[in-house]
Amino acid sequence: AALSTARAFATANPHSVAAQLLVGDVLMQAGNWGRAIDVYEAIRRQQGDNDAVMLNNLAWARYRNGDTDKAVTLASRAHAMMPDAGATADTYGWILFNSGRDRNQGLALLRRAATASPANPGVRWHLAQALAAKGDKAAAAGEIRAALALPRFTDARGARALLARLS
Repeated sequence: AALSTARAFATANPHSVAAQLLVGDVLMQAGNWGRAIDVYEAIRRQQGDNDAVMLNNLAWARYRNGDTDKAVTLASRAHAMMPDAGATADTYGWILFNSGRDRNQGLALLRRAATASPANPGVRWHLAQALAAKGDKAAAAGEIRAALALPRFTDARGARALLARLS
């Protein structure tokens, strides 16, 4: 229903970048990475690389679609444009850490993301997973508990399972 509404809005407003971004966001929430990439790339062709949020979302969609090389480049650009934003630090950090490209820089970025966005459960969850992978069980458990205490956390089952393994 959300996608139908977003598409109707975009169709009624064909020159609206905001409408196209809405469609891309809804596609990402649905896990439709390929279509989200198509939407964001169309916006990018029109607007260039001037929108850090769009680049960040495109980086995430490309990463989730298996294109880590392009995802790293896009996430780096988005983060350079908004270095204090938790969202760009989280995306860039998670891609670097989880892909093995630069786990130390990735972890540092994830720590900055959690500091910048302490109420974002997804950010806390990424940091928890990275800390667990690095062997810092106590810090990972603390981040998991913080994520579980926040509203809108979508991976509580995975978090509880990891917390049990850390104990």
